[in-house]
Amino acid sequence: MNCKDFEKSLALYSYGELAAEERRVFEAHLEGCANCRARLKESERLHRLLAAHPSPEPSPELVAECRRALEDPIDRELSS
Repeated sequence: MNCKDFEKSLALYSYGELAAEERRVFEAHLEGCANCRARLKESERLHRLLAAHPSPEPSPELVAECRRALEDPIDRELSS
C-alpha cells in the first residue's frame, strides 16, 4: 500500500468497513509511515469533534418540502 491508497481507504478503516486483509495491509502501512499515522490521528480527532456536536434533525416541514421537490424528477425517471 502507498500513501495514496491509504488515503482512499482511510474512511473505510475509520468506520470498520475494511475486510480483514485490507485492514492488515492498511495497518502494516501505518507502521512504516509517519505521515499516514499523523493523517489517521487527524482524522480521528475530526471524528471526535464532530461527534461532540451532533447535527440537528431537519424539521418535518423541510423533509416534506424536499420530498415534494423530488416527486417530479423521480416520477419522470420512473416513467422513462
